[in-house]
Amino acid sequence: MLRKRFPDVKAFDRQFCLNNTAIQSANEIIESFQELNDELMSVMDTMQYQDIHRQKIERVINVMRSLSGYMNTLLEGKVEDTKRVSSAQHIIGDTHNEVASLCDIDDLLAQFGKK
Repeated sequence: MLRKRFPDVKAFDRQFCLNNTAIQSANEIIESFQELNDELMSVMDTMQYQDIHRQKIERVINVMRSLSGYMNTLLEGKVEDTKRVSSAQHIIGDTHNEVASLCDIDDLLAQFGKK
């Protein structure tokens, strides 16, 4: 208002220009803060997404550890592994005396591979 009322006073004109420059700078800073705020929210969303997946992976790992412990306890025995029976080719007491040969087993496996 002073600039319009006293157009001959150069100090009012200079101050008006300085005020406009300050207002533009303030608006640019506010816009920059808003952009930074948007970026920060995006980063927080990404971190929450990663945290959710980390929690899911931890749950799966904990279940797998529990299952592993359970299976180890279940399969644990007093018999040493070297004294356990290897794969049987013929069951004792079976009335069928024909034992499959290695060629018969290989042929059977080859037939499964063709299907």
